[in-house]
Parts: sequence; structure tokens; C-alpha cells
Amino acid sequence: MHCFVVDSSVSTVRILSCWVLAIGLVASIGCDSGRLKTYPVSGTVAFPDGKPLPGGRVILLSTDQGGIQARAKITEEGTFVLGTYEKDDGAVAGKHLVGVLPPRDGYDGPPTVPIEKKLTRPSTSGIEVMIEKEDTNVLEVQVEHPKGKKPRPSPGGERFDLGFNFHRFTQR
Repeated sequence: MHCFVVDSSVSTVRILSCWVLAIGLVASIGCDSGRLKTYPVSGTVAFPDGKPLPGGRVILLSTDQGGIQARAKITEEGTFVLGTYEKDDGAVAGKHLVGVLPPRDGYDGPPTVPIEKKLTRPSTSGIEVMIEKEDTNVLEVQVEHPKGKKPRPSPGGERFDLGFNFHRFTQR
């Protein structure tokens, strides 16, 4: 009888191991199933005169897929590559609203290159794009300087930099 119990426990362990393995495989397959397929998206952000927006972020908000967002950092040259689930993995297909956040002086500082405020939110920018189910989607996003304000020179241009933020020393 002792031998029977050992055999039974060995087969029980094998059966349990197979079930654990099967459940693990099903769970790992199921983890990715909630993600929608993404398609490569790159582009540029520039002013009407062709000068790039040097830095900041671009956000796409899907109107066809329940508000899924794709985001990217804008380079100093005004280029970006979007990511939805991971960096540079693209955006879901369909119509999107676009928002652009200008580059800032520090985490919560003022914009170093201001843009029209309405452009900073996808819901108010008025910019819509279509992401196609293709291997290449290239966007050209145009931003505007704030109305009624003279644009500041872009970083690295004619701006005189004292090496510190004067604003921080006057706020006491």
C-alpha cells in the first residue's frame, strides 16, 4: 500500500505540474490580448514659417478606440516617434485628436518656447489626424505662437542666457 501512495503522489504531482504549466501558458497568452495593434508613427512639429518646435511633447488621443493615448518627446529638431504601450511602438489605427506641450524651463517652469494655449489639449487644439494600418505613418503638426505676443528666440538661437532662472530669485 505504501508503494501505491508513492505512485499516486508522483502522478498527482505530475498532473498538478501539467495544470500549472497550462494555466501559466494561457495566462501569458491572455496578458497581451487586451492590447490593440499599433502602427509606426513619426513626424515633426513646426511653426508656419517652418522653424521646428525645439522640445516638448506631443499627445494623440484616439477617438475611435476609447481614448487610448500615444505620446512622444519632441527632439530639439522638432521630430518625434510615438509610443502607446512602449516607447516608439506607434499608435492604434483610426482618428486621433492632437495636443502639443511646449518645452519648459524645468519641471514646472514657464514654456521656453510658448505656443497658442488651445494647442496644448487634444480636446481644444482643433488638430485631427488619421493613423492608417500601414508600416509608415508620417505626421506634420503645425503650432502657432500665442496671439498678440512677440515670439521669443528659440533655445540655442539669439537668446542671451545668464545661466540661472531670475524668476526663482524674485519669488519670496
